Amino acid sequence: MRRLELVALALTAISGCSLRGSPAFPTRTGEPETSARPPGVAVDRAQHLPPADTSSPAERGLAVLTAPHGLAEAEHSLRAFFDAVIAESPAELDAVLDARAWLKSDAASPRQRARSFWRSRFARLDYSELTRQTIYHERDVEIYRAEELSVLGAERRIDVQPLPGDIVMRVPISAGRDRSERLFGETMVLLLRYDEGRFRIVEIQEDFRLP
Repeated sequence: MRRLELVALALTAISGCSLRGSPAFPTRTGEPETSARPPGVAVDRAQHLPPADTSSPAERGLAVLTAPHGLAEAEHSLRAFFDAVIAESPAELDAVLDARAWLKSDAASPRQRARSFWRSRFARLDYSELTRQTIYHERDVEIYRAEELSVLGAERRIDVQPLPGDIVMRVPISAGRDRSERLFGETMVLLLRYDEGRFRIVEIQEDFRLP
């Protein structure tokens, strides 16, 4: 009799479980699932960069440096300068000569504005006859960046004051040496500075005086 009572109790328990449904597990039937989120990441405030420069001392810290412009660009300006001289074109010359460019003819003479001096040369001398002559040989042109001038010896010293990024050229002149009326000095020193997309001449040194 006792065994029958136990069996009846077991059947009653099973029947009660089936009525209540499957057991609930908090991990499956708790709060509704939310989309996965990445772990929190600290966001630094945008940092304002300093203006770009060609050089910067180490103690300044963060710096933005610009790559130096190629020497080929300076050589292009050199060719454009002499093309303008041969064409006797003030407009073409002004395109490569800085508006404030200086010219110094010798140590004893005061410097003067290069644009006005070249206009005087065009008025008094005939440069168009050099059209078929070689004014200079590219292989003979000495080209220096600003930081390289300090290593030149006294016999090769160039008396200019370049800024970082400037180019200095020493150009031996080949044309017109056999003429009685000189058109150039024997050597021309040019200081070029990058401005508005091209190198422009800001200073000329040439041992030359108008007749």
